[in-house]
Amino acid sequence: MPSLNLQYIVCFHTEDADNNDELKCLVTVDKSKKQQFRHTMFPREMWTLNRNYVFKKEIKIQLWEEDEDGSSKLIGETKVKAGKKHNEQSEEYEKGTALYRIVYTVEDDIPESVYSPAAKPRQHKVEKIRVKGKVKGKTKVRGHKADKPVKENPRLEEVESSKKPSFDLDLDLNLPEITTNINKFIPSIHGFNFSNLFKLKLPIRIPFIPKFNSTYGLCGGMSLMAADFYEHGNQLPGHDKTPDTGTTLFNHIFKRQLDTFGSNYRYLGKFFQWWRMYSTLETQQKTLQEWVKLKKKLDDGKPTVLGLLYVDEQTGKLWDNHQVLAYDYEQVSSTLLYIKIYDPNYPKRDNVFIKAQLDTTLTHKKEVQRLISHHQIPDVRNRLVRGFFVINVSKQKPLRELIQAI
Repeated sequence: MPSLNLQYIVCFHTEDADNNDELKCLVTVDKSKKQQFRHTMFPREMWTLNRNYVFKKEIKIQLWEEDEDGSSKLIGETKVKAGKKHNEQSEEYEKGTALYRIVYTVEDDIPESVYSPAAKPRQHKVEKIRVKGKVKGKTKVRGHKADKPVKENPRLEEVESSKKPSFDLDLDLNLPEITTNINKFIPSIHGFNFSNLFKLKLPIRIPFIPKFNSTYGLCGGMSLMAADFYEHGNQLPGHDKTPDTGTTLFNHIFKRQLDTFGSNYRYLGKFFQWWRMYSTLETQQKTLQEWVKLKKKLDDGKPTVLGLLYVDEQTGKLWDNHQVLAYDYEQVSSTLLYIKIYDPNYPKRDNVFIKAQLDTTLTHKKEVQRLISHHQIPDVRNRLVRGFFVINVSKQKPLRELIQAI
């Protein structure tokens, strides 16, 4: 029997003028079984679903936008029929000003016994060992076998099992309370009061920051500027409203945004490289190396800007990725850590973090270690991160006219 995995939905433009849509995703299996999910979407966001459905004849996926008066608008619809050749698919829905992309995969001829209620779940043997280095621990997943040809370099593909192990990407209601050391950076105190949503014209056009309904973000500039003020013992200007174009505050945030791209656009090039040239397995391996760099900086008490990779060229645009400020971490176990971050998209929140899990997986030649990461905003969302890297930019002394007395 065929199986469909509904992976995620990406928002490029919203239908509503206030830049957020109340969405309903309706899945109909063989014209009888229905399941629906609701979520609020903003531009440049991804809604992770990771839902599996077994069907005999057809699955229909519909995306609706719901208004306050109770009415609904159908944004797009996809029908997947059994018996056709499928692989990873992505389709774009465009309705009015709304533009969404839906991503799913289909596996054909999956034995019915795999999904039978009587079938025993696959057993994964977990072993913990000590690893000489910054992160300790190792997880082995037994039972993997190759189900597609192995590609040669430059792309190293992960050898998948006949039934892929899945990770729960829904909101994790059992996450521990994230506490903050009062002697360190605290987003609600040292971050901006306003959100990363600028609704004015850019002074110049930058490919990495396109306009969506006249809005755009300067997440890197806000993150770096917050680090500047913190390390020099100053408090950020206490504005609650996003600054207007041309003001001193806006100009400085914009300048620091350009600085996060690095000398000769080094880090912008790194975003491009990770987005286009590397598989997720490769970015997860490189992320483990980046964590070693990040840990040293955080141990030294230095908040550090991170580049977050959410998508690759098959699933989104280069500018769908993000920048945040890491300021602390908790080593929960030998294989699990929480990296605390200031996310300019969520001002005044001290409990936003990256959940990073050390994992060992099989390739065609050897076992490799990687760091599987999720961007966690408790009670709001949980987003898979393909990888992150350190953006090492020198801190600057804040401009005198921007310094607010503590």
